[in-house]
Amino acid sequence: MTAERPKILAVDDTPANLVALRRLLARVPADVIEATSGNEALALALDHDFAAILLDVNMPEMDGFETAELLRGEEKTQHVPILFVTAAFRDEQHRIKGYSVGAVDYIEKPINDVVLLSKVGVFLDLYRQKRGLHRLLDQLADRNRLLDAEIAERLSAEQALRESEARFRDYAHAASDWFWEMGPDLTFTYLSDSLERTTGLQRESLLGHSLEALFFGGETEAAVSIEHKARLEKHQPFQDLELAIPTAQSEWRYIRFSALPRFSERGSFLGYRGTGSDVTERRRMEERIRHLALFDPLTDLPNRALFQDRLHHYAAMAERKGTATTVLYLDLDGFKAVNDTLGHDAGDDLLRVVASRLRQSLRDTDTVARLGGDEFAVAMEVECRTAFEEAEQVAARILETVAVPIGLSQGAAHVGTSIGIAVFPLCSDDIDTCLRIADMAMYAAKKGGKNRYALAPVLASAEN
Repeated sequence: MTAERPKILAVDDTPANLVALRRLLARVPADVIEATSGNEALALALDHDFAAILLDVNMPEMDGFETAELLRGEEKTQHVPILFVTAAFRDEQHRIKGYSVGAVDYIEKPINDVVLLSKVGVFLDLYRQKRGLHRLLDQLADRNRLLDAEIAERLSAEQALRESEARFRDYAHAASDWFWEMGPDLTFTYLSDSLERTTGLQRESLLGHSLEALFFGGETEAAVSIEHKARLEKHQPFQDLELAIPTAQSEWRYIRFSALPRFSERGSFLGYRGTGSDVTERRRMEERIRHLALFDPLTDLPNRALFQDRLHHYAAMAERKGTATTVLYLDLDGFKAVNDTLGHDAGDDLLRVVASRLRQSLRDTDTVARLGGDEFAVAMEVECRTAFEEAEQVAARILETVAVPIGLSQGAAHVGTSIGIAVFPLCSDDIDTCLRIADMAMYAAKKGGKNRYALAPVLASAEN
């Protein structure tokens, strides 16, 4: 079986730089995956195992320093070598900052081919050595699992012995994870002390109850419950079952359960013995990474990728229910002047205010997103016969609310917005095309004098 080639992540917001890196890295035995932003790099880091990350420092929205710090905060990528590849921030102060957030080296632009290939070659060698070590550890883990099974069987046979029971409870008390046992009726017969330290739940309130009665429901999916119950009925082992548990402080914590069934020498089912570990912080970090990959970091609105996904969801609903999807494409008028006169910080503050006003102008069921720069988009589910009428009402409301002067710490600012409106399936039977049509209608609104909206034409078939 051929070993999987190592992967290198190249991150740069300039396409020409990515092309140059790809051509240069074609000389090394590795696959190159590219990202044009810090958010995209974070998303890719969840899906791939990288031997090294070549990271540009000077990028919009999320620079290389912040990206590196987030990568170091994620368990999966905290040890991946990060090499800053930059033409800026080459002074000693920024180098020290780069090393403090997790970079292992700096490569200056223009890139010296020999230097880059040599350093990448070193990290590829280290990666191969690490993979080899992981294979050995996996083999050792397999042997340990076999050994654990033998130990579990022996503990089951000796569970009546006082000395063995005392030793087991001492281990359970000292461990950070918690241990539990169930009887043949699948109710808890033993819970170690660390349960209370982890969740705040009292052991006495759980003893005599089943896992399903206590923890299934709430945030636990029904499919997980059904699958787990089927395993219990067949007396099968289970591993890494994650459940949401309500604590005494009325908050949710995520606990990972693993267990082995216990049988007597004659084969009678005696119950289960297993462990529980708190994985709440890992889940929260994963949720944060996913949020950064799908939401604009400045306004916290959905980004273009999430908006596209929701557009297709709206379109599917419209086709199923016989309704329509209205798409509004917005571009701010006068935003550049605010940036030029008051500065980019003021521009960022203004975008946050506009985002808030857009949210307030829409229903909870509508979606507003920031597509990039000063461009926004809105998607709404409406009735076909009133689609354009509702869209015009919303557009007029947006024009009015955006036009209200904005007081910023840097000074007063005033912007308008040009809006293009298209309706699926009246303007096109393809939702992506509708978004492009709305974009073209927005430019028509700008040409018509700005701070107004323009409607996209309706298909002839839709008029009939």
